[in-house]
Amino acid sequence: MIIDDLATYAQTNSIGTIGSTLFEGHMPATPDNCVCIYETGGLELDRDIPVEEPTFQVLIRNKTYAGARAKAASVVTAFQAVRNQTLTATYFYYIFAQQSPYSLGRDENERAEITVNFICKIRR
Repeated sequence: MIIDDLATYAQTNSIGTIGSTLFEGHMPATPDNCVCIYETGGLELDRDIPVEEPTFQVLIRNKTYAGARAKAASVVTAFQAVRNQTLTATYFYYIFAQQSPYSLGRDENERAEITVNFICKIRR
């Protein structure tokens, strides 16, 4: 699954520690400062072409807005650096942010939440 490859890459690039401050598919109530990667679907598959264009979302939560914004910038920089390389088990042609990171406001515990959506092209 690409979510595992993405999380491993994020951990390698100091985005967080898997299972502690970096999560896949579910963001727990704690810790306050953490990052979660969610699979969000992708573009239509073409059976005749051995590539896929999945999408994913990264949600950043932090006690401060400035902290969340800084982490979001790090996430974008790290993922957009991927070009024609294998991340663990999957070959990625590219990863692009679909827009700039944006605020979701604050959660029920007054922690800032910022998110950014990505699209990538991978070899099937």
